[in-house]
Amino acid sequence: MIMRKICCIIFICGTHSIFIGLMAQCPGNYFLNGTFDLDTITGPMITGVSWDGNLTPDLNNASGENTHVQWDWLSQPIPSSQGGNFQNLNGAESIAQTLALEVGSRYTLSLEYANQPITSDVWNRTTADTVSLRINFDWEEILTTDYDTSHYTWEYVCYSFVNIF
Repeated sequence: MIMRKICCIIFICGTHSIFIGLMAQCPGNYFLNGTFDLDTITGPMITGVSWDGNLTPDLNNASGENTHVQWDWLSQPIPSSQGGNFQNLNGAESIAQTLALEVGSRYTLSLEYANQPITSDVWNRTTADTVSLRINFDWEEILTTDYDTSHYTWEYVCYSFVNIF
């Protein structure tokens, strides 16, 4: 087995946008806790179980308040097809996992992501730019999704690959 760092990084058009997501969608998803259903606590600066966070990602759910300090949802967020929790990423925030991959084996990574804008009276700003998702292996980009130009809709990504390293 070879350990590889798989990093999911948001890629934003504009400097002030919100990205929320990462849910299991395809059969055989290899992410650990891809639906964030192992998490019992949500809040600011919390990263899901089995995930490493960069900067200050927040763990939210569609029924709760926005935990991004001094920000509120522009509208009520919508749950993903899996419901439950989601990792809230903004700006350069990212999450990553280190997974054991076997040479010659096929793996599937599956995600949902959505642009669910937030607003702040404190900062007098609303973030509603378009967003896309970038996936890196060992910091080398392997997939960039199309931009999500609609608000409050979940986009689905399934990526299958054979590990050749």
